[in-house]
Amino acid sequence: MAEIWCDRHTSVFRVYKIEVNNDSGALFCALSGNRSLRELTIETTSKMSVLLLQTLPSTSITTLDLRTNTREGLGDEGSLAFKQFVNKNRVLTVLTANDCGLTNKAFNGITFPHESPLTELSVRDNEAITDEGWTELFSSLNSSCIITLDISHNDIATPYGSECYKALKQLLTNSKTLTVLTVGSWNKGNDSIKSCIADALSENCSLEKLILVDWFKSPVINEQPFTKLFESLRLNTTLMTLNCRQLSLSLGKSNDEVSKSLCEMLKHNQDLQHLIIRNDVIKGHLKEFAMAYTQRQPVLNLTVEKLDIELFEEIEKLQPDADYIYNINRIDPDKL
Repeated sequence: MAEIWCDRHTSVFRVYKIEVNNDSGALFCALSGNRSLRELTIETTSKMSVLLLQTLPSTSITTLDLRTNTREGLGDEGSLAFKQFVNKNRVLTVLTANDCGLTNKAFNGITFPHESPLTELSVRDNEAITDEGWTELFSSLNSSCIITLDISHNDIATPYGSECYKALKQLLTNSKTLTVLTVGSWNKGNDSIKSCIADALSENCSLEKLILVDWFKSPVINEQPFTKLFESLRLNTTLMTLNCRQLSLSLGKSNDEVSKSLCEMLKHNQDLQHLIIRNDVIKGHLKEFAMAYTQRQPVLNLTVEKLDIELFEEIEKLQPDADYIYNINRIDPDKL
């Protein structure tokens, strides 16, 4: 098996569930001497991942997808090796480090210089990273040319106004390249991060696509961050796509306030091109939503999960133009 690995001309490679043993030396030998390697996926034990990060050539790899298949994750040692690899690599364009147990040491002293080609970064599901680590990451990205950033499913409980959110807002408002952002499921920090994004959107930051990820464990939510977010979009001219299909509201006042603010946003914002929502967000205000939707020019591309036929009926009453119906797409759960 080890002989198969010893190909110094392989450009795409996946390390999967390989243990550190006598035969793994052949793998290290092949990878360390491979100058053709471009895309690498590491999905193995923490110990093996650390050794690979310390061995990999830093002059050729443009795409790195880092995962672990052990519960403990990379920890401090692996995070330090991760940072050292990133700091040495000057050709990396796509970096994925989801659910791999990164800690603050991954970002303490990490650098993304302006000339770095890194355009896509995903660090989902790394709950050991705290306010300190996120502050370091956001600050370091200020000098980068990052285009796509996914920081969803992490955990930070510090209030809005902390150094972490100051650094995030500075990144959002200063960056001329960051156009796609995925956030949410920050547990207690969910409200704070929405407020932070709302402030950045009100200043017409470079974001063109915003994906809100929320998994509410409680039927009671705080409507204020959502209303603030939609209010910030009234005069925004840069955001093209808003995906909040995982926003599922309970019945009652929270739903009313969020639905009303969404309808008001659609009346004022004529630049948004694609809205993705769940039907229960607008169910109590179908008439108001239909009125806001049919007054838009050009027609909004609308995607609704669990679409209610009553929405079509309300739209047809207000607008005979078939384009307003044709531009509505229905999606089933887990399809998008």
